[in-house]
Amino acid sequence: MREKRSQKAEILNWLQHLGTITPKDALELCGCFRLSARIADLRSEGWLIVTEQPRIKGAHYAVYRLLGRIDEEGGITNDSFK
Repeated sequence: MREKRSQKAEILNWLQHLGTITPKDALELCGCFRLSARIADLRSEGWLIVTEQPRIKGAHYAVYRLLGRIDEEGGITNDSFK
């Protein structure tokens, strides 16, 4: 039986494979209602994730894009994509 992964692990895996995630994606993927909190957790671990806010019919929503990981020297590596 497969071990259940945390929401954070599921979201990181999604980002590594697809590059972006929305709150709707996170809710459908792993039942995550607080995507911004999980993104903050990933950022605190050194993942470089930017927030985009497109507008559809006058409403803004968040799209999070993984750019890579910040290494020990402060540089950005993008070899974290699978």
